[in-house]
Amino acid sequence: MAGAVKADRRYRQPISAAAKLSALASTILIYAFVVSMGLLADPAAVPAANSARATHVYLLRGVFNVFSLGMDSLREELARRGISASVNNHLLWSSLANEAAENYKAGRLRTIIVIGHSAGADAAAAFVERLGQLQVPVALAVALDGSSHTLTSAHVGKFVNLYTSKGLGGTYKKGPGFSGTIINVDLAKDPQVGHFNIDKLPYVHQKIVRYITESMAHEPANDTACSEGCRNVRHADTGYSRTPGAPEKPKQ
Repeated sequence: MAGAVKADRRYRQPISAAAKLSALASTILIYAFVVSMGLLADPAAVPAANSARATHVYLLRGVFNVFSLGMDSLREELARRGISASVNNHLLWSSLANEAAENYKAGRLRTIIVIGHSAGADAAAAFVERLGQLQVPVALAVALDGSSHTLTSAHVGKFVNLYTSKGLGGTYKKGPGFSGTIINVDLAKDPQVGHFNIDKLPYVHQKIVRYITESMAHEPANDTACSEGCRNVRHADTGYSRTPGAPEKPKQ
Protein backbone atom coordinates (compact mmCIF):
# COMPACT_ATOMS: atom_id res chain seq x y z
CA MET A 1 0.00 0.00 0.00
CA ALA A 2 2.83 2.33 0.89
CA GLY A 3 4.46 1.62 -2.45
CA ALA A 4 1.27 2.56 -4.30
CA VAL A 5 1.08 5.89 -2.50
CA LYS A 6 4.72 6.55 -3.28
CA ALA A 7 4.19 5.79 -6.96
CA ASP A 8 1.19 8.11 -7.10
CA ARG A 9 3.22 10.98 -5.73
CA ARG A 10 5.98 10.29 -8.25
CA TYR A 11 3.67 10.75 -11.23
CA ARG A 12 1.84 13.82 -9.85
CA GLN A 13 3.13 16.86 -11.78
CA PRO A 14 2.77 20.44 -10.41
CA ILE A 15 0.80 22.88 -12.57
CA SER A 16 2.99 25.75 -13.70
CA ALA A 17 1.98 29.42 -13.40
CA ALA A 18 2.10 29.70 -17.19
CA ALA A 19 -0.41 26.88 -17.56
CA LYS A 20 -2.77 28.52 -15.06
CA LEU A 21 -2.62 31.83 -16.93
CA SER A 22 -3.24 30.07 -20.23
CA ALA A 23 -6.33 28.33 -18.86
CA LEU A 24 -7.67 31.61 -17.44
CA ALA A 25 -7.12 33.42 -20.74
CA SER A 26 -8.96 30.67 -22.60
CA THR A 27 -11.91 30.91 -20.22
CA ILE A 28 -12.10 34.70 -20.67
CA LEU A 29 -11.98 34.38 -24.46
CA ILE A 30 -14.74 31.76 -24.48
CA TYR A 31 -16.94 33.93 -22.20
CA ALA A 32 -16.38 37.00 -24.40
CA PHE A 33 -17.31 35.01 -27.51
CA VAL A 34 -20.52 33.70 -25.92
CA VAL A 35 -21.59 37.19 -24.80
CA SER A 36 -20.75 38.77 -28.16
CA MET A 37 -22.85 36.15 -29.95
CA GLY A 38 -25.81 36.90 -27.69
CA LEU A 39 -25.79 33.38 -26.25
CA LEU A 40 -25.61 34.66 -22.69
CA ALA A 41 -27.78 37.60 -21.63
CA ASP A 42 -26.30 40.20 -19.33
CA PRO A 43 -29.19 41.26 -16.98
CA ALA A 44 -27.60 44.60 -16.27
CA ALA A 45 -27.50 45.42 -19.96
CA VAL A 46 -31.16 44.69 -20.67
CA PRO A 47 -32.55 48.13 -19.66
CA ALA A 48 -29.86 49.93 -21.66
CA ALA A 49 -30.81 48.03 -24.82
CA ASN A 50 -34.20 49.72 -24.81
CA SER A 51 -33.47 52.78 -22.70
CA ALA A 52 -35.71 55.15 -24.69
CA ARG A 53 -38.73 52.98 -23.86
CA ALA A 54 -37.76 52.05 -20.30
CA THR A 55 -40.13 51.84 -17.35
CA HIS A 56 -39.13 52.07 -13.71
CA VAL A 57 -41.26 51.60 -10.61
CA TYR A 58 -40.15 53.43 -7.46
CA LEU A 59 -41.40 51.62 -4.34
CA LEU A 60 -41.32 53.68 -1.14
CA ARG A 61 -41.41 52.09 2.30
CA GLY A 62 -43.07 53.69 5.31
CA VAL A 63 -41.77 55.04 8.60
CA PHE A 64 -38.52 53.61 10.00
CA ASN A 65 -38.13 51.72 6.71
CA VAL A 66 -39.23 48.46 8.38
CA PHE A 67 -43.06 48.39 8.35
CA SER A 68 -43.62 48.12 4.60
CA LEU A 69 -42.00 44.83 3.61
CA GLY A 70 -44.83 44.26 1.15
CA MET A 71 -42.91 46.64 -1.09
CA ASP A 72 -40.12 44.06 -1.26
CA SER A 73 -42.40 41.20 -2.27
CA LEU A 74 -44.08 43.48 -4.83
CA ARG A 75 -40.69 44.26 -6.33
CA GLU A 76 -40.03 40.53 -6.66
CA GLU A 77 -43.37 40.05 -8.40
CA LEU A 78 -42.56 42.84 -10.85
CA ALA A 79 -39.10 41.40 -11.46
CA ARG A 80 -40.67 38.08 -12.45
CA ARG A 81 -42.67 40.02 -15.03
CA GLY A 82 -39.56 41.78 -16.33
CA ILE A 83 -40.51 45.17 -14.90
CA SER A 84 -37.71 47.25 -13.40
CA ALA A 85 -38.39 48.34 -9.81
CA SER A 86 -36.49 49.47 -6.73
CA VAL A 87 -37.39 49.60 -3.02
CA ASN A 88 -36.42 52.83 -1.27
CA ASN A 89 -36.67 54.63 2.05
CA HIS A 90 -39.46 57.23 1.89
CA LEU A 91 -37.01 59.86 3.15
CA LEU A 92 -35.18 59.64 -0.18
CA TRP A 93 -38.17 60.76 -2.27
CA SER A 94 -36.61 64.10 -3.24
CA SER A 95 -33.37 62.66 -4.62
CA LEU A 96 -35.31 59.88 -6.33
CA ALA A 97 -37.60 62.42 -8.01
CA ASN A 98 -34.61 64.41 -9.24
CA GLU A 99 -33.02 61.19 -10.53
CA ALA A 100 -36.21 60.20 -12.36
CA ALA A 101 -36.51 63.65 -13.94
CA GLU A 102 -32.90 63.57 -15.11
CA ASN A 103 -33.30 60.10 -16.65
CA TYR A 104 -36.58 61.08 -18.30
CA LYS A 105 -35.16 64.24 -19.87
CA ALA A 106 -32.08 62.32 -21.03
CA GLY A 107 -34.28 59.75 -22.77
CA ARG A 108 -33.24 56.89 -20.50
CA LEU A 109 -36.68 56.63 -18.89
CA ARG A 110 -40.07 56.82 -20.55
CA THR A 111 -42.59 55.59 -18.01
CA ILE A 112 -42.31 56.69 -14.37
CA ILE A 113 -44.35 54.89 -11.72
CA VAL A 114 -44.25 55.47 -7.97
CA ILE A 115 -45.90 53.42 -5.22
CA GLY A 116 -45.74 54.06 -1.50
CA HIS A 117 -47.16 52.73 1.76
CA SER A 118 -48.00 54.81 4.85
CA ALA A 119 -45.35 57.53 5.05
CA GLY A 120 -44.19 56.20 1.70
CA ALA A 121 -47.62 57.09 0.28
CA ASP A 122 -47.19 60.68 1.46
CA ALA A 123 -43.71 60.64 -0.06
CA ALA A 124 -45.21 59.38 -3.35
CA ALA A 125 -47.49 62.42 -3.38
CA ALA A 126 -44.50 64.70 -2.83
CA PHE A 127 -42.61 62.78 -5.53
CA VAL A 128 -45.24 63.44 -8.21
CA GLU A 129 -45.54 67.10 -7.19
CA ARG A 130 -41.77 67.57 -7.51
CA LEU A 131 -41.82 66.03 -10.98
CA GLY A 132 -44.73 68.27 -11.88
CA GLN A 133 -42.62 71.27 -10.96
CA LEU A 134 -39.88 69.87 -13.18
CA GLN A 135 -42.34 69.42 -16.08
CA VAL A 136 -42.00 65.63 -16.02
CA PRO A 137 -45.13 63.43 -16.23
CA VAL A 138 -45.79 60.41 -14.03
CA ALA A 139 -47.71 57.57 -15.64
CA LEU A 140 -49.02 56.07 -12.41
CA ALA A 141 -48.88 56.69 -8.68
CA VAL A 142 -50.36 54.36 -6.06
CA ALA A 143 -50.77 55.37 -2.42
CA LEU A 144 -51.40 52.66 0.17
CA ASP A 145 -53.18 54.03 3.25
CA GLY A 146 -51.47 57.40 3.27
CA SER A 147 -52.86 60.50 4.98
CA SER A 148 -55.33 62.85 3.25
CA HIS A 149 -53.65 65.07 0.71
CA THR A 150 -54.48 67.73 -1.86
CA LEU A 151 -52.28 67.22 -4.91
CA THR A 152 -50.93 70.32 -6.65
CA SER A 153 -48.52 71.05 -9.48
CA ALA A 154 -48.40 67.46 -10.71
CA HIS A 155 -49.11 65.76 -14.03
CA VAL A 156 -50.15 62.14 -13.34
CA GLY A 157 -51.87 59.80 -15.75
CA LYS A 158 -53.59 58.10 -12.85
CA PHE A 159 -53.22 58.50 -9.08
CA VAL A 160 -54.80 55.56 -7.23
CA ASN A 161 -55.34 55.75 -3.48
CA LEU A 162 -55.95 52.33 -1.90
CA TYR A 163 -56.90 52.85 1.74
CA THR A 164 -59.24 51.82 4.51
CA SER A 165 -61.51 54.42 6.06
CA LYS A 166 -61.49 52.34 9.26
CA GLY A 167 -57.78 52.89 9.71
CA LEU A 168 -55.23 55.66 9.30
CA GLY A 169 -55.79 56.32 5.60
CA GLY A 170 -57.48 59.30 4.01
CA THR A 171 -58.60 60.48 0.59
CA TYR A 172 -56.74 62.45 -2.07
CA LYS A 173 -58.15 65.29 -4.13
CA LYS A 174 -57.09 67.69 -6.84
CA GLY A 175 -55.65 71.08 -6.09
CA PRO A 176 -54.47 73.99 -8.26
CA GLY A 177 -52.04 72.90 -10.94
CA PHE A 178 -52.87 69.21 -10.82
CA SER A 179 -53.49 67.44 -14.11
CA GLY A 180 -54.63 63.86 -14.31
CA THR A 181 -57.00 61.36 -12.72
CA ILE A 182 -57.47 60.58 -9.02
CA ILE A 183 -59.15 57.37 -7.85
CA ASN A 184 -59.92 56.78 -4.16
CA VAL A 185 -60.52 53.09 -3.41
CA ASP A 186 -61.82 52.34 0.09
CA LEU A 187 -61.13 48.73 1.13
CA ALA A 188 -62.98 49.05 4.46
CA LYS A 189 -65.47 46.35 3.43
CA ASP A 190 -62.70 43.80 3.88
CA PRO A 191 -62.27 43.28 7.65
CA GLN A 192 -58.81 41.80 7.10
CA VAL A 193 -57.40 45.03 5.69
CA GLY A 194 -55.46 47.23 8.08
CA HIS A 195 -52.80 49.89 7.94
CA PHE A 196 -49.97 47.46 8.65
CA ASN A 197 -50.92 44.74 6.18
CA ILE A 198 -52.49 46.55 3.21
CA ASP A 199 -49.11 46.57 1.47
CA LYS A 200 -48.76 42.78 1.83
CA LEU A 201 -52.17 41.46 0.75
CA PRO A 202 -52.00 39.35 -2.45
CA TYR A 203 -55.17 40.82 -3.98
CA VAL A 204 -53.88 44.35 -3.36
CA HIS A 205 -50.71 43.37 -5.21
CA GLN A 206 -52.85 42.02 -8.04
CA LYS A 207 -54.64 45.36 -8.32
CA ILE A 208 -51.34 47.23 -8.36
CA VAL A 209 -49.82 44.97 -11.02
CA ARG A 210 -52.93 45.50 -13.16
CA TYR A 211 -52.64 49.27 -12.77
CA ILE A 212 -48.96 49.07 -13.74
CA THR A 213 -49.49 46.94 -16.84
CA GLU A 214 -52.37 49.16 -17.96
CA SER A 215 -50.21 52.26 -17.55
CA MET A 216 -47.36 50.68 -19.50
CA ALA A 217 -49.75 49.74 -22.30
CA HIS A 218 -51.52 53.11 -22.12
CA GLU A 219 -54.85 51.33 -21.83
CA PRO A 220 -57.75 53.02 -20.03
CA ALA A 221 -58.63 51.62 -16.62
CA ASN A 222 -62.04 50.27 -15.74
CA ASP A 223 -62.28 52.38 -12.60
CA THR A 224 -64.32 55.57 -12.40
CA ALA A 225 -62.16 58.61 -11.77
CA CYS A 226 -62.90 61.76 -9.82
CA SER A 227 -62.40 64.78 -12.04
CA GLU A 228 -61.88 68.25 -10.65
CA GLY A 229 -65.06 69.68 -9.17
CA CYS A 230 -66.87 66.33 -9.10
CA ARG A 231 -69.53 65.82 -6.47
CA ASN A 232 -69.51 62.06 -6.21
CA VAL A 233 -66.49 59.76 -5.96
CA ARG A 234 -67.00 56.13 -6.85
CA HIS A 235 -64.88 53.89 -4.67
CA ALA A 236 -63.86 51.31 -7.21
CA ASP A 237 -64.30 47.61 -6.44
CA THR A 238 -66.29 48.30 -3.27
CA GLY A 239 -69.85 49.01 -4.41
CA TYR A 240 -69.86 52.12 -2.22
CA SER A 241 -69.85 55.77 -3.15
CA ARG A 242 -69.69 58.99 -1.21
CA THR A 243 -69.14 62.70 -1.53
CA PRO A 244 -65.72 63.64 -0.10
CA GLY A 245 -66.11 64.41 3.59
CA ALA A 246 -69.56 62.78 3.84
CA PRO A 247 -70.35 59.45 5.54
CA GLU A 248 -70.04 56.44 3.31
CA LYS A 249 -73.29 54.90 2.04
CA PRO A 250 -74.20 52.00 -0.25
CA LYS A 251 -74.29 52.88 -3.94
CA GLN A 252 -77.85 53.14 -5.28
